Amino acid sequence: MAAAIVPIRKDAVTRAEALIVEAKAGVEAATRFLQESDLAIRSIAFSPDGSVLATSGDFPSLHTWDAKVGTAIGAFAGHSAPVKSVMFVDEKTLASVSDDQTLRVWESSPGWILERTIGTQDDPNVIAHRVTSVDFSADSNQLLIAGGIPSRRGELQIFNVADGSRTVFLPQAHDDVIYAARFSPDGKRIASGGADKYLRTFDIATSQQLRRFEGHTSHVLGIAWKRDGQVIATSGADNTIKVWDSETGDQQRTIENFGRHVTSVQFIGETDNIISSSGDKLVRMHNASNGGLFRNLGGATSWLHCTAVTPDSTVAASGDASGSVYLWNGNNGQPIKVLDIALKN
Repeated sequence: MAAAIVPIRKDAVTRAEALIVEAKAGVEAATRFLQESDLAIRSIAFSPDGSVLATSGDFPSLHTWDAKVGTAIGAFAGHSAPVKSVMFVDEKTLASVSDDQTLRVWESSPGWILERTIGTQDDPNVIAHRVTSVDFSADSNQLLIAGGIPSRRGELQIFNVADGSRTVFLPQAHDDVIYAARFSPDGKRIASGGADKYLRTFDIATSQQLRRFEGHTSHVLGIAWKRDGQVIATSGADNTIKVWDSETGDQQRTIENFGRHVTSVQFIGETDNIISSSGDKLVRMHNASNGGLFRNLGGATSWLHCTAVTPDSTVAASGDASGSVYLWNGNNGQPIKVLDIALKN
């Protein structure tokens, strides 16, 4: 495609250069963070007023930072190859050029607009109690909501994102609160687990339960589908991960040796590998096909509630009970950074 040539305003360059000394500490902090991820930075640009720094490099996203203190502001995903050049067109607009042979223009500070609220505290007929899990379908057209009333029932609902209408309602999906629910990769099934200790699968088209998977001895806290839809991994308050055949309901294996509850689990990309977080302050990587542990990610100082990882394992993240997010290089286990998200008094 033909790339547009955007002239750099001389006054913007002058203002940015005047603030370089003041911003040096912030630039170094932002640059150091990306260097620690083992990916080269290829382009750095200041906003016209010098308050924001944009960076890009050998990864398919660009990032913005507070130029004075180095804190992260935003990440912009959309390119499919390394972003070799980034620049500010004006205060509100960024432009980037990538090895995917595209030039993209971004709103540098996009605002969030509340589109819809589903349910209210005063109307239990929509959502009976607290919401414990949400999941988008692969096409983002459907929203799965899970929850329930403690010691009474667990409910599953699917809403149409476009208009907020409810398309599926399973008020008695479980015998107790549901803590995790996920769409299958093909969008035809739901897997859910909760305080009744069961993993269950449901057919979305008929709203019928397909299977009940029995094996956990305490609450099911996390669920993950393998990309092919044939395998499900669950994590539980019984300090285990269990791997299941989604079609037959057979338990393939149990992964143990966790010190506390296993609070979340996720398959890594299209592989057999899984990542999990635990209350024992460790993130672990296992091979789900044989149960083997191949990497521990340590350094957390509090109970870990959740984890996520990029499909290529480049970055793994976990959030703890004290309001911190830990980042690691998932390919070698090295820590990248700790983000203190919680507001401190």
